[in-house]
Amino acid sequence: DGGPGRTGQASLPFRMRMAEKGVHLFPACVHNGTAVGQECDQLFGEYKSCSDTVTDDIISERIGSRAEQVSLLRQSLPFLRADGVQSRSKRDLTKVELTNYDLPRIVNGVHDPTGSVEKRPFSRAFSKDKVHAANRKVGAVPLTRAALDHPKVRRELEGDEEPGGIVVRARDRR
Repeated sequence: DGGPGRTGQASLPFRMRMAEKGVHLFPACVHNGTAVGQECDQLFGEYKSCSDTVTDDIISERIGSRAEQVSLLRQSLPFLRADGVQSRSKRDLTKVELTNYDLPRIVNGVHDPTGSVEKRPFSRAFSKDKVHAANRKVGAVPLTRAALDHPKVRRELEGDEEPGGIVVRARDRR
């Protein structure tokens, strides 16, 4: 992170010690446009949206199952519990809740024999092509520093510098 205080005098002794050991630290992104330079920010939006949809599907399935069970109970008929055993007890009704057992499905859905990743959040958001596209967009791989050209990045002029001069200098450093 290249935020305030991370590249100034306070961190200089640490960075020098690390450089002596062969580890050269530098800011990974532009200071004033964090979303612009973060590959993961480019990817997690889709992941969160898709995993929220899968979570809604799980809850909807449980609500539907419970409603069906309640309907059968009202008719004094047995219903099937989650383990396949018949029951007539209210305590055996499907609980409308999420548990740790739901995490694998929320993280990456269920396998679709057709190969579709529509309901597989991780596979959909972090596909090889999308990761490469995010890296290119921020200029990480290949190292083009494309984030410097993003409209959200503020450019400060030095002294009597002409507008656009710092952009030209930044491009020349690539």
